[in-house]
Amino acid sequence: MHKRGALIHFYLLSVLCFVPLTIVAQNTARYRNVPLGENVQKTTTQLKKQGFKVVKTQDKEDDLFYGTHREVFLLGEQDGYPAVVHLEASAKTQTVFRMDVIFRDFIDLDEAVEQGDRLAADEKAKTPFIKWELNQRGAGLIDMPDKRGRITRYLTYPKVSVIYRFFNSQEQLNETYLGCVTLTVWENSLGHEHLVSLDYYDDKAAGMAEKEAGKNWREESK
Repeated sequence: MHKRGALIHFYLLSVLCFVPLTIVAQNTARYRNVPLGENVQKTTTQLKKQGFKVVKTQDKEDDLFYGTHREVFLLGEQDGYPAVVHLEASAKTQTVFRMDVIFRDFIDLDEAVEQGDRLAADEKAKTPFIKWELNQRGAGLIDMPDKRGRITRYLTYPKVSVIYRFFNSQEQLNETYLGCVTLTVWENSLGHEHLVSLDYYDDKAAGMAEKEAGKNWREESK
């Protein structure tokens, strides 16, 4: 597939209306039946059952939103590609509010976009109550561990990025969303590797993480 054609294909898939009548709306963001909003130990246990292995656990500092909280990296394989799962959990109750899934080792942009197409279809099949928009992302820093847990930070550039927001009902589509996932195809500046990332965020769990950190930015921003 020509690179320009692949990008157009990805855009078209993102704008198609996909409303399965038999799907019940979810009440939390989730990756392949692994929900956010649960204790990080329970979440890692579920990921281990899918073949992932914990390679790094550490504290992460975020002065703006979440303070000092737990960060976990896992390595495994999904869809035939090496994959990294990065979890962030709240300071006190260790509740997972964010999960990044990064697929690696795509030979070229075409292959990465084809994987993006498949993942986009999976996301839109989760719930009939979904809104999407193109996401204008700048260069990003992505942390990825090796099997010994040593972290390398990569500078990456987005080629295509779409954000999907999930809701509980049709009436809520213009209100606060329960969670979202940002699907991005990246070009890695080191070695010209392409990556595909799914960045999940659960709104309720994130609010809990902010309160545990003593942050009140939501109230202050109203």
